[in-house]
Amino acid sequence: MSLVMIIGPVAFGLRAFSPHAREVNAKWRWHEVERIGAYPGLQFLGKGAKSMALVGTLMPGAVTGHSAATPYALEAFGDLGQPLPVALGNGDYWGLWVIDSLKDAGLYLGLGGVARKSDITLTLKYFGG
Repeated sequence: MSLVMIIGPVAFGLRAFSPHAREVNAKWRWHEVERIGAYPGLQFLGKGAKSMALVGTLMPGAVTGHSAATPYALEAFGDLGQPLPVALGNGDYWGLWVIDSLKDAGLYLGLGGVARKSDITLTLKYFGG
């Protein structure tokens, strides 16, 4: 399998479900001090929260390697409440992240209520390491 990304024990590859978009959001903390007749003064406090959203489309039954169980597996790892190592397929290690949220928008429901297409958004928060 050609790896795209690894989150804990879950490997995302080109022939299996993999995110097609990644958005990283970094913040910095600033304390604001009011001043009379001037703009507020700002004091840098350091790094703030860092998050990452992974967006992908899952098409079970239509694309080999896509499973309707994938969102449930990701949810189970979120339920563990433990930080997971994140690495890119090229070997770059991104540290430990926690699963913050999972959105599964199922479309084109088939027999048994199984979605034939699911738009998945997995949001992670940086833990450290």
